[in-house]
Amino acid sequence: MYGTPQSGDTPTSADLAAVYVDQIPNRAGQELQTELNRLLNPSATDQPRRYSLGVSFKETVNTFAVERAGFARRANVEVSAKYSLVDDATGNRLLAGSSRAVSGYSVLDNDFSTYVAAGDARNRAIVEIAYDIRNRLAGYFSNTPADSSQAVTPQIDEVAQPE
Repeated sequence: MYGTPQSGDTPTSADLAAVYVDQIPNRAGQELQTELNRLLNPSATDQPRRYSLGVSFKETVNTFAVERAGFARRANVEVSAKYSLVDDATGNRLLAGSSRAVSGYSVLDNDFSTYVAAGDARNRAIVEIAYDIRNRLAGYFSNTPADSSQAVTPQIDEVAQPE
């Protein structure tokens, strides 16, 4: 996974490209879905679909660093996702887990600047989660022979099917 890249497709990259990311509701969910699709199949090759990745997504904003006047000067965007990888041929859940990212931004006097900063913080957190999920899937595929689609018990949390 971290070694020198081989020329051509590796079994892991072929498995990643065969993952179909189920639709994730809301705008931020769509951004996560787009980022996952870009990371899982960077060359946009036409691979037959063998796996489905379901993702549920939650975003919260917390303000802190309050001035004496009572106005917040900093805020954090916390993004969390639960995911589940399913083998399309058998219906077995192969991998499940969760990922969390926090990104901060300054609350400014100018509302538009704050809006842009909040959006950028959300985008950074979404990209971080997408990379984390991609890396976990790559780890799974690199340690699992392609012909064995055995169901695995989740190691991190019990994950419900995405909403």
